Amino acid sequence: MVLCFIALGVFGIMSVFSAKYRPYAKEAYNCVIKKMTLRKCDSALDLKIKAEIVGRLMGVNKTLARITNKHFEILSWIFTLLMIGSFAYSVFSVYNYAQYGNCNGPESTETCFLDPGATGEHGFTRHGEVKDLKYPATLDGHLLGEKNAKLTIIEYGCYACPYTKKSEETINKIAEQYKEKVNVIFKPMPIDKHPYAWEAANAAECADEQGKFSEYKKALFENQHEFRTGGIPILKDIGKDIINNQKQFEECIDSNKYKSKVTELHSEGIETGIYGTPTFFVGNRTFVGHTSYENLKNVIDEELKK
Repeated sequence: MVLCFIALGVFGIMSVFSAKYRPYAKEAYNCVIKKMTLRKCDSALDLKIKAEIVGRLMGVNKTLARITNKHFEILSWIFTLLMIGSFAYSVFSVYNYAQYGNCNGPESTETCFLDPGATGEHGFTRHGEVKDLKYPATLDGHLLGEKNAKLTIIEYGCYACPYTKKSEETINKIAEQYKEKVNVIFKPMPIDKHPYAWEAANAAECADEQGKFSEYKKALFENQHEFRTGGIPILKDIGKDIINNQKQFEECIDSNKYKSKVTELHSEGIETGIYGTPTFFVGNRTFVGHTSYENLKNVIDEELKK
């Protein structure tokens, strides 16, 4: 039965491209069905495959052919387990692809990609410092720090992106340490594949309407998992202990009042060449993905010396 499972998968795929494999696929299918329904499989497919493999190996390496013939059942189990493992990893990769824009999970690139399917110059491996993004056309966004600071850091981030959340501690630490020397402008860049990313961006603008952007932004990241799964009701609940006029806030969310503003900032990011969040512009240097405090601090110190 073990070999029948392997044969069903292999011949099933091969039969798509060549008709000569279809009888083998059909025979493997019948064998699997019978075994799964506790009936005897009278097919000799396993012997046919064994004879074919051993026969071919004899022309290459007689010792290998004898080992294969003697341990064929064990080898069949090994290949079956490998196939099951490969299938499980493929499912896991598809999940990661949908969630993070890469196949290896949240720790592989530390970047949320706008277009996971992109195959152009901004591929999946573009993480860290890059040099081909245009500087943003405007300084529109949310200011953290003194307006007339010597150095401005521009961050494109998505409230539903786990890497933007991860970078928040670094950015706050930088703003606190450098105070009057460095400020940060946050530009919302919702990632379509993240649940409620656009709704969260609109809600943050609604909070800003009442002078509570920083507090609400912090609450968004603290409750990121909750609003990604709970949606708009959670976005409203997050504001209850922050917003002065909750009724006005909820009406603002329901009407999607700031959709055009968020769309405009998002479009500016696309024109800039942004392909993932977070993306940081520090002087003339650009970084894509979560950047450590030490790395960002070193770059800031270099820029301040210019």
